[in-house]
Amino acid sequence: MVNPYPRSNRVKELIHFEVSEMLQREVKDPRLQGMVTIVEVEVTKDLRKAKIFVSVYGATDTRQKAMEGLNRAKGFIRHELWKRLDMKRVPEIEFVLDERVDHALKIERLLRERS
Repeated sequence: MVNPYPRSNRVKELIHFEVSEMLQREVKDPRLQGMVTIVEVEVTKDLRKAKIFVSVYGATDTRQKAMEGLNRAKGFIRHELWKRLDMKRVPEIEFVLDERVDHALKIERLLRERS
């Protein structure tokens, strides 16, 4: 089946790449250093909103602090996206903690314990 929204796919790939680069090289918040990985980006069809799913390595309090750091850097990140993506309107971004990796690791650990 042909994807009916190829532009939104390109935009989400660009957002994924650019935000990953910013988190590695430009965002200086110590709460984010080496702990945050972008798992997935979802963009609405009209390109007005983007959900950025992140995985954070560490305990619950570390995750909470990292999410605070991401939300604090949201304005900087969106402004940088505007400069880099050369779009009239950059999507509003929302960071969402993705716990799928943790859930998968927990299931794997439980399965190993039963063997």
